Amino acid sequence: MYCVGGLIGGSTVSNVTSAVYYAPLSSSGAGQWTRTTSYPVGIRSQSCVAGAGNIYCIGGYTNSTISNAVYFASLSSSGVGQWTSTTSYPAPVWTQSCVGSTNGVYSSSGIYCVGGITPSNPESRNVYYAPFSSSGLGQRTNTTSYPVGVRQQSCAISSSDLYCVGGFSSTSVYYAPLTASGVGQWTNTTSYPFTGGVNSASCVTPGSEIYCIGGFIHDSVYHATLSSSGVGQWTNSTNYPASVWGESCAASGTEIYCVGGNTASGSALINSVYYFEGNP
Repeated sequence: MYCVGGLIGGSTVSNVTSAVYYAPLSSSGAGQWTRTTSYPVGIRSQSCVAGAGNIYCIGGYTNSTISNAVYFASLSSSGVGQWTSTTSYPAPVWTQSCVGSTNGVYSSSGIYCVGGITPSNPESRNVYYAPFSSSGLGQRTNTTSYPVGVRQQSCAISSSDLYCVGGFSSTSVYYAPLTASGVGQWTNTTSYPFTGGVNSASCVTPGSEIYCIGGFIHDSVYHATLSSSGVGQWTNSTNYPASVWGESCAASGTEIYCVGGNTASGSALINSVYYFEGNP
């Protein structure tokens, strides 16, 4: 598991880090965290994706500005290699959600990024796709727009579809089929069971289900079955040990690992790491 940058103090502008850490995963959780090659700048609220043997990080907020930079580095059991700049995002962006597809169904597996805050739009509808290439990412394509402007949503991917959950002041859930050049038509599916917005939850897709953890400011964990017709009924799972938002979760097989997050409306940051078993 690899973690890049983030907010590390009370100032949401200056307290950003370039540190990158990794830890081995096992059935008993995450092992010892080790620092590896630092990110080129201090960064937070970027979106990072692992795929094609590399980690890719898109956009984010530095200690002075919103970034459109995209960097990638090779992954190994000894950390990450040198960070290299690749094709820039079409506009500076942060709080977007990016996911990667490497299932080989399509000739150009790559990265899909949805929404986010840009200098000209507090909630973008843009959806971009870029294929993996030997030099990082190829040319970025503007694909089917999201139905509404969105930020702080969490997107997750299956072998055939892209699912996006909530966002600032939203409980809507949309999905779209993957295509060789992006995504197809977005369709509204079963709403998330919050009474308020699903702000900065973290969603992952172990097996045939989607799990969403936390959100401003909840300890709830919900899961639903995935299908080509959307998501099924959301069901409450075992609550997270803390009410949290802005944590980062990843799935390995059927196990789900979550790192850090904020436990209040201010900068009440935690360094806790938890894991639990999802459904196959």
